[in-house]
Amino acid sequence: MRKYSIALSTIIAIMTLSGCTQQVASPNPDGATMVASDTVTLDRAGSGSNTSGANGRYGNGKNSVHFAYDSNKLSEKERQKIARDSSTLKQKSEIKVEGNSDEFGTDEYNYALGLRRAKAVKDTMVSRGVPAKKIKVISYGESNPVCQDGTKNCYRENRRADYK
Repeated sequence: MRKYSIALSTIIAIMTLSGCTQQVASPNPDGATMVASDTVTLDRAGSGSNTSGANGRYGNGKNSVHFAYDSNKLSEKERQKIARDSSTLKQKSEIKVEGNSDEFGTDEYNYALGLRRAKAVKDTMVSRGVPAKKIKVISYGESNPVCQDGTKNCYRENRRADYK
C-alpha cells in the first residue's frame, strides 16, 4: 500500500509541475508576437488598446468578410466581395488582414482560427492578382470584438476578417 501511495504522489507531482510550464514569446515594440515572416498575433486587450472593434461600432462595414461558426472557409458571397475590392487592393502599397473570432473556445484556439481566417482572405486576394508580398496577416483571436451583446447576431459579427 505504501508503494502505491508513493507512486500516486509522484504521478500527481509530475502532472502538476508539467502543467505549469509556459512558453513565453519574446515581445517586440508593438506588443505582437511573430508567427511567420508575414504573420503576427496581437492581444489588443493586453496592450491597452480599445477593444470595441475596428471602427468602434457594431459591424464595421465594407472591409470585413464574415465566416461561419468554427470555420475559416469563405462563402461565395464573401469571395465576391474580396474580388470586387481586388482592383483597388492591387494599388495599395500594404494591406493588413486581421483575423478575428467570437468568444467561444480557448484563447489559443481562437488566435489560430483568426490566423486561418486571415490567411484564407489573403489567399483569395492573391488568387485575384494582389501581390502576396503586400499582404500582412494578423490574428486578434477573440480580443477585438465589434459587438459584445451576447446574441447570435453579435457572435456572427465577431467571426470575421478585416482588411485595411
